[in-house]
Amino acid sequence: MRIYFGKIGLFLKADNNLGKAVQNLTKSYDRKIINESEIDKVKQNILNEIEILNQKYYRCKKIYAYWWVNKISNDWVLTFAKKFCTFNFLLQFDIIK
Repeated sequence: MRIYFGKIGLFLKADNNLGKAVQNLTKSYDRKIINESEIDKVKQNILNEIEILNQKYYRCKKIYAYWWVNKISNDWVLTFAKKFCTFNFLLQFDIIK
């Protein structure tokens, strides 16, 4: 069974309240250990929470989030974007076992 370790990969200053809220959400998963059986649920919960924040801060530009797999290490990476440009922070779940 794989175990994942959450870590923040990159952070720059958030430009509005939505960005700050998403950063705080992302920080809440930093240094968390997640079992393989729970990783899909956690990933979906994060996307759902980001959508709720988008609705709460509807006057801010919507943040789009997507998961992708690092092909070299098989780690899950969450990247954020506003329209067509990559956003300013990411969350990564590294395989530690």
